[in-house]
Amino acid sequence: MEVFKFADQWLESLGIGVNFPRLLASLILSISLLTGCSRQQFEEFGGSAGATFGEIANDLSAGFSAAITSWEGVRLAQKSSRVRAPRVDQRLYGYRPATNQVYLKLNKGYASPKTLSPRQQTTIYNDYSLSLPPSSGGQVEVTYEWKLRKRGQVLIRSKPVVLLKKAGGYRAIQRIKIPKNAESGSYIYEIKLSSGGVAAVNKVVFVVK
Repeated sequence: MEVFKFADQWLESLGIGVNFPRLLASLILSISLLTGCSRQQFEEFGGSAGATFGEIANDLSAGFSAAITSWEGVRLAQKSSRVRAPRVDQRLYGYRPATNQVYLKLNKGYASPKTLSPRQQTTIYNDYSLSLPPSSGGQVEVTYEWKLRKRGQVLIRSKPVVLLKKAGGYRAIQRIKIPKNAESGSYIYEIKLSSGGVAAVNKVVFVVK
């Protein structure tokens, strides 16, 4: 629709990137433009001619603030342990030993349970491979970062944690207890690992009903 295209172009002219703030601003701008249309035009877009821009903006703001508040105080405590020797991991995932730089790859991830209710707990599993060049001295620093998002909004963000790791296959485990007033819907847990100028990112989805 032209109104959304205009809102998008306006946001780009202000230097706002493609992220949650841009989405929120685009929604609010688009709604404000639509409220200036005639009743028939507005209803064709699926809106209500009786709703004002201020009312819609306040509802959006309240909803997003509530989403953040419900996750305040929730901590993300992660642990990582080696579960496969280097040669076993290389055969399993079909890669060669690192020669000049660190090889770091997140292979897979999942949540168990994937669907749960408030007050329950889910565990996020991420499997990754680490291979080191001879110049590394047998171990390297690996930086762990993770965050939890819903509709593009970051609810929790960890501080970077740096650990010394040897080559091999690893499993990172993250337990998350769902707050009693958590909003229903899909949540995205994102983990980022980095070492020696190499980074790997993986996303895992779970659903609160």
